[in-house]
Amino acid sequence: MISKRVTMNHGGKSSFSRLTNYLLNSQGKEFRVGSISITNCRSETPEWAALEIETTQSLNQRATGDKTYHLIISFPEGETPKTETLKSIETDMCNALGYGEHQRISVAHQDTDNFHIHLAINKIHPVRLTMHEPYRDYRIRDNVCLALEKKHSLQPDNHKKKRTLAEGRAQDMENMSGRESLLSWVRKHCAEAVNEAETWQQLHEAIAKYDIKLVPQGAGLVFKSGSGVALKASTVSRDFSKAKFEKRLGCYRAIEGQAPEREVKYRGEPVHRAPHSAELFAEYTKAKSEGRALQSQAIKGAINKREKLITAARRSANLKRQALRTLARGRTAKRLVYMRINRSLQNEIKRIREEYARERNKINNQHLLPGWNDWLRKQAKQGNDKALRVLRSHRSKPSQGNSIGQPQHKKDNQTSGIRADGVTRKGTIIYQLHEQAVRDDGEKLILPSQPKEETLIATLSLAKTKYGNNLELSGDPAFRSRIAKIAGENSMDVNFTDVHSQKVMLNSDPNRRHKAKQKRITLR
Repeated sequence: MISKRVTMNHGGKSSFSRLTNYLLNSQGKEFRVGSISITNCRSETPEWAALEIETTQSLNQRATGDKTYHLIISFPEGETPKTETLKSIETDMCNALGYGEHQRISVAHQDTDNFHIHLAINKIHPVRLTMHEPYRDYRIRDNVCLALEKKHSLQPDNHKKKRTLAEGRAQDMENMSGRESLLSWVRKHCAEAVNEAETWQQLHEAIAKYDIKLVPQGAGLVFKSGSGVALKASTVSRDFSKAKFEKRLGCYRAIEGQAPEREVKYRGEPVHRAPHSAELFAEYTKAKSEGRALQSQAIKGAINKREKLITAARRSANLKRQALRTLARGRTAKRLVYMRINRSLQNEIKRIREEYARERNKINNQHLLPGWNDWLRKQAKQGNDKALRVLRSHRSKPSQGNSIGQPQHKKDNQTSGIRADGVTRKGTIIYQLHEQAVRDDGEKLILPSQPKEETLIATLSLAKTKYGNNLELSGDPAFRSRIAKIAGENSMDVNFTDVHSQKVMLNSDPNRRHKAKQKRITLR
């Protein structure tokens, strides 16, 4: 398990009610929101608890920072702890951070590849009204996570920082756009040649083949692509700082003569390398280009409408002023009327511009195309098996947890007749079976930690449809015995690959027991 704190750059932008609304929003998915827990509040509903917490926060007028501590605790793929385990984890984590007596709301989310819980904690103490900010909380959280993994026998994590801030931003860019970042490109194509170069000339010539330049910028060096995208050299590697380069190669020198012809260049191609990825990315790019063209056209129309209305308002005001000049009124009276006309004109222009802003936002939202991964997920949910395969190509390791499957009968398509409630970034299809989320990663069906009997029966039927009669059970022995017993009690036409589960099913099947009894009587 890992923990991540979500911080707000500006305290004034933080709203406990707004955060609570986000956590409780199902986003059209029946399975998104799991268990909800309220601690140290008099209110029993999360909406009223949020208002209670905001009231407590308002009583502290001295604190200027963010008064809400937003923490996410995430578990490895396929691991879904029981409700009582989650509560224990939440309690131990909050106590360690010094928030044991503080008001909080926790919400479990299960719409991603990794089951996780959100903790919205009030940093203002409900009695003392002081604000608590834990010192070096990341260290505390890492230590607590290690202890909790041992305490609850959870899958371990190394809890080490794997990426720098720049690397994290590059990864986020790749996730959103679906395009390979310049950082990944330079590391893949240029890093080895840069390390092997013995002179500045060799270095420049080696990276020029990939349409990359190494040039000074500010006090350091940057890698720059032919399209103008720049990347700080030390972000690629700590050995690529200006100081280390000059220690190894001497003072910086630009390339001499003409650079060699480029062999390949950075194009920001799709990060997925699966079949159909290029085809789908071209389709996505085309849809995005068409959407932008329609958006631009609609905005131009809105601008023209705005300018016409403003021109008409000004013309009307000018006519009123001209008419006023012909009237036999005193200077003071005319001045007052002129002021009214001008004030009315300014109010009308303000109204027109506000209406234009609303229309522009409407146009932007109407033509907004999601990022590459989100677009793939949408396509996969609509039944596009190609998009599903592309998403699943990004999966690095198999899912864990109690599951039913048959690896020899792998299918990357969806099951006909069963509607998918959601698709994750890694191509895991989530089905809603008897108000519980069952996940399909292409090789197996992963069940929740506390499945209902109805859910198990429905999942067995689904597995039979996907994989055939011979099924493989994975997970703890108690789960395998339970599902085998249920399969037997319901006389389901399935078989299990492991001997123990098959034996449990046969012994639990009343029809099979009756047939065996009849056979023994006949033999006598």
